[in-house]
Amino acid sequence: MPQSMSGRKLLETDLKKRFGLWVVGVKDVMSGKLTMFPDAEFRLSEDQMLLLVGKDSDLRRFQDHS
Repeated sequence: MPQSMSGRKLLETDLKKRFGLWVVGVKDVMSGKLTMFPDAEFRLSEDQMLLLVGKDSDLRRFQDHS
């Protein structure tokens, strides 16, 4: 996950509007805990991985932005 998203709520990242991506899950790398379909108030941290759904081109654009 981009460091710029750490500490922000999922809603604040605006991934759908900016990149056309949906967050379907968030996995905590340290504990292995997987949260499926997190709500908009879910707070992100740098030790998490995002599970995203979207077009290949949008995923690449997000990855390049990171």
